[in-house]
Amino acid sequence: IPLFHTEHYSGMNQAKLSDYYTKLGSETYKKMTKVLVVSNHLRKNLEDKFGIEATVVPNIVDLSAFNTEIKPKDMSQFNFISVGRLDKNKRMDLLINAFHQAFKDDPTVNLFIIGDGPEREHLDQLIKNYKLSVRVHLLGQQDRVNIAKKMEECHSFVLASKSETFGVVLIEAMAMGLPIVSTKSGGPKDFISQENGLLVETDNIEAFSNALLEVKKIYANFNVNAIANTTRNYYRPEHIAIAFIKLYKTQLN
Repeated sequence: IPLFHTEHYSGMNQAKLSDYYTKLGSETYKKMTKVLVVSNHLRKNLEDKFGIEATVVPNIVDLSAFNTEIKPKDMSQFNFISVGRLDKNKRMDLLINAFHQAFKDDPTVNLFIIGDGPEREHLDQLIKNYKLSVRVHLLGQQDRVNIAKKMEECHSFVLASKSETFGVVLIEAMAMGLPIVSTKSGGPKDFISQENGLLVETDNIEAFSNALLEVKKIYANFNVNAIANTTRNYYRPEHIAIAFIKLYKTQLN
């Protein structure tokens, strides 16, 4: 019986795997007819560590809450937004440091961070230390509808993660027409280009700060409707399902 394994677990996408995950992968992947992965970064990681040949099929992303009409933005203020768990991997501290470096003297620029986690207290203190409480806002955990509403008020989505297996939240933001600033953290390298955003090295405050300045400077050059339409068409369930079905059919004939 043909057996396919779709891997999207971030635990298998680390530079160094634990003995448990190494054993798990070694015992599992070799028994599969085909291993599917959600990004080229994860594909290379599994191929390097387990000597398997994997096929990339992106995640299906439910964009039902991120399908609203793209409207012109108020340019009297420029708003960045980030969404993610407040943990060390997401590097929200780096984001706040980079934001301060770029815009400490510009009261027209704001940053909204949605999410919760163990780093919240540290981030709160960082914001207070920089005297940015009026312009950097920790909004806590929100549902998808409220995230989409807040994205409507923002101009650019930013993500400073050390590692991303795919990056669903980036797809959601692009579906809202937001240009991206992201680290080269894995998955984002597959779909962030000069048409929809900027990529910078991980753990580099200077580079991230410069990218924030740059995306604000060139914001008018982005075709926000094209960003939204391309993303909505490509990642809709019907489109990704076709790729899965084609692969499945190769083993059924």
